[in-house]
Amino acid sequence: MQLQQNLDQFDRAGISVFAISYDSVEAQAAFAKQYGITYSLLSDANHEAIEATGILNRLAVPDESEPGLATTEQTILKVTPFATAATERNLGESFYGIPYPGSYLIGTDGRVIEKLFYRHYRTRPSVATVLRSGFGVDFEVRDNPAAEASAAGVRIRATLGGESMTYMETSMLYVEIDLAEGLHLYGSPVPEGYVATTVTVSPPDSVEIGPVRYPGTRPFAVAGLDETFHVFEGSVEIAIPVYYVREDFEHLLRRARFLAGELEEPSAGVVRQLIAHAEETRPPTERSVRLDVSLRYQACTADACLAPRTESLQVDVPIAPVEIRDA
Repeated sequence: MQLQQNLDQFDRAGISVFAISYDSVEAQAAFAKQYGITYSLLSDANHEAIEATGILNRLAVPDESEPGLATTEQTILKVTPFATAATERNLGESFYGIPYPGSYLIGTDGRVIEKLFYRHYRTRPSVATVLRSGFGVDFEVRDNPAAEASAAGVRIRATLGGESMTYMETSMLYVEIDLAEGLHLYGSPVPEGYVATTVTVSPPDSVEIGPVRYPGTRPFAVAGLDETFHVFEGSVEIAIPVYYVREDFEHLLRRARFLAGELEEPSAGVVRQLIAHAEETRPPTERSVRLDVSLRYQACTADACLAPRTESLQVDVPIAPVEIRDA
């Protein structure tokens, strides 16, 4: 749905959007009609393209033991939020052939320029992540959640690549460093006794952090020193994947009520008791999170190495509610 809601951003950037799945043409047409999808949906019912591109989800295997049952990493809940047997009866097919969720970003020459894939079926990259970090589309993010800090010759800004975070959507936190002319920061590898530039993000339990992505460096020499350094200069952008993993409570309740309706007694009664207990002990809604960002660096000029420094920033990020659909 996020692709459809932000289709105009891809259009303005001259990027075509399409989706491929193992669903039949009829199923895709019904889905497109129900949710107002206007971009192209490609049917790979025999999952030939899915297998050829190496994205077949092998946690869902062919039905060799029990007809109508797809074995997954946790038997249930990985591919669907409820028992797979009941779901497959509704669909009339097995889950074998389902791909890992993600995106291939393809250039005008037909070559893949970036791949964004995740193990969990509900994890998705944000539109800003695809456009800015994937296709290199430069657009303004300075109105997004941000924090700033500065030191001698160094200006630092940490900015989220979107207006908010939402459940299981991967966003980028961009740490931008503007260096005064003639000033450099050490990158990795760094000789013993010196400090390489590192960014650390300390999140709450509801947020997970991915590997930090540093730009390239260039060799550099400091007068009077024998070592060769690798440095950043000018404007430096460091990207950190962040994603919100605490599921919306109302969404959980909706799924639990659906499950209770699918089960027979006494199992359905147990689920209803769990729902009642959950409603009585409802946790407070998390409307925002704080990301503590630490930048450790050592600067140098052509003539001298400066003392290492650590700068800290705090970025307050709103949490967008999950859109709940009965379908």
